[in-house]
Amino acid sequence: MKKLIIYIAILILANVAMRADWGLFEAMISTQPVYNITNNSAISGGSINLTEDDNDVIEKGVVWSTSAMPTIDVNTGMTEQGAGPTSGNSEIFASNLTGLQLGTKYYVRAYLITTDESEAEIAFYGQQRIFTTIPTLGEWGLIALGLLFASFGGWYVMRRLV
Repeated sequence: MKKLIIYIAILILANVAMRADWGLFEAMISTQPVYNITNNSAISGGSINLTEDDNDVIEKGVVWSTSAMPTIDVNTGMTEQGAGPTSGNSEIFASNLTGLQLGTKYYVRAYLITTDESEAEIAFYGQQRIFTTIPTLGEWGLIALGLLFASFGGWYVMRRLV
């Protein structure tokens, strides 16, 4: 009987905590996976889910850097996707990451900026995603690849003739 009372008390407390505005569940933002990775660009973005009690988003976007955990203040690059969503709404956005360096490892995070009760701006960040830009063969790489194919082709022709 004692265990049943404790179990019911925990359920009631958990239900009250989820409905109360205790600041336990802030605006939620997550970083979208990085895709369309090239030698100097990529695409990522974010997913924002606001509750009725969350303040409107005044700015959102993506920050990236060659160092871990980039922020709005410390980054290699950033995008600004404008305001929105408003409280109680959700939004998914995509951002073009441009000006990237060839064959470089990057760390990217989605961000949103909202205000608190005193109208001070607060930034929230999604989880960090890591990607590397795709290196290209370059001129000498293309020459080497051409020679490889040519030598294979010559070998194949010689095998057919013998």
